[in-house]
Amino acid sequence: MVLGPALGLALDVVVSEDGHAQERSLLDPLLAIVAARDVWVADRNFCTTGLVFGIAGRGGFFVLRRHASTLTWDRGPDRAEDLAGRAGGGTSGRAGGSG
Repeated sequence: MVLGPALGLALDVVVSEDGHAQERSLLDPLLAIVAARDVWVADRNFCTTGLVFGIAGRGGFFVLRRHASTLTWDRGPDRAEDLAGRAGGGTSGRAGGSG
């Protein structure tokens, strides 16, 4: 379900005929509804390389707790502007795109 926080209402729903489908198997249809300037907030289960870069590639933004085993990339040399700050057990930051 995609929640619109301003209204507190469901804006969209991604469904599957397979009642046993794992949530991450529905990420491709989810990416289809990402729009520029959207901000996506999700559980770390959704913190995958494909989703993070998919959102950024569509001009959207995300707030996710990093899941080390499902998010991988080589950001090159550390750049101070990429780090947004410390968050509990990790560093939150952007995975590409401009802010």
